[in-house]
Amino acid sequence: MNPLTRLRLPGGIELLWSTREWVHLMLTSDSYKKRVTAFFIGSGLSYPLETTFDGILSIAGRAVVVDLVLDRLGINPDKCVVDAVFVNARRHPPRVYAWLHDTKHCYFLKIGLPTDADAFENERLVSAAVQSQPGLLLPRALNLVSTDRWVALLSQGLSAHQLRSKRKLNASELIQSEWFSNCPSRGPFGGIVHCDLASNNVYAVGNSIWVTDWELSALEGPDFCDLVCLAVADLGTVQHSLTSIQERILRHAGIAIEIEKIGEALTFLDVRGNVGARRVRNSLGAAAVAGQ
Repeated sequence: MNPLTRLRLPGGIELLWSTREWVHLMLTSDSYKKRVTAFFIGSGLSYPLETTFDGILSIAGRAVVVDLVLDRLGINPDKCVVDAVFVNARRHPPRVYAWLHDTKHCYFLKIGLPTDADAFENERLVSAAVQSQPGLLLPRALNLVSTDRWVALLSQGLSAHQLRSKRKLNASELIQSEWFSNCPSRGPFGGIVHCDLASNNVYAVGNSIWVTDWELSALEGPDFCDLVCLAVADLGTVQHSLTSIQERILRHAGIAIEIEKIGEALTFLDVRGNVGARRVRNSLGAAAVAGQ
């Protein structure tokens, strides 16, 4: 494997990069901590703490040999360049994210614990089922490998050039886009539901939209499911009600949805693991959301 610089940060965060530009490509400036970290590294203040990567990562105390993971996924480590790696041990369960490329393709790699196997398999199945359409970029899953120590999902990725130009799309922009106005009830994926569109998973890349992270998705779901998901995200942490969600969708998308439909969507999103929907159901009570 190619040489990588390694930096371990407090709290279980670990960054590895082939060139310093990848620090900024990994750490999009959507939080104060990420901006501070990128400045810390970019300014050279991190030099005394940097080491050379030895090829072994640690996930929840389990050693993961990167070359072995790549080999099991069908990627020749000698013909592949690992551009950057982000280890997030703060997450529950912890995750590793890596960007890599060979002479023909760019890849995105996720490594998790064996408990992530079902979520990774779901992403593999659903991302393969979504129909291609103009202006939509989808990271198709290419391979999935599970062991008793780790599970890894390899997907199509973006090039460094595309990552430089990508822009996060917020929930309000998506609600108002033609993406939903052209197919409001079944959503932009022909009935397949993503269930987590508003969580740093949708970006503008040139004239296209890049939609990533299909772990919570489903091959079918209630009408307006992703639209309700976006409305919850757009409202943020303010006190929610079914009426406020209904009004937000009507104001931004011009679409009138019955309260019962919103309740069905919230219940489904909660079951799939959407944090925003769970927060709404907990605050309102499951019976109130279900219209009982």
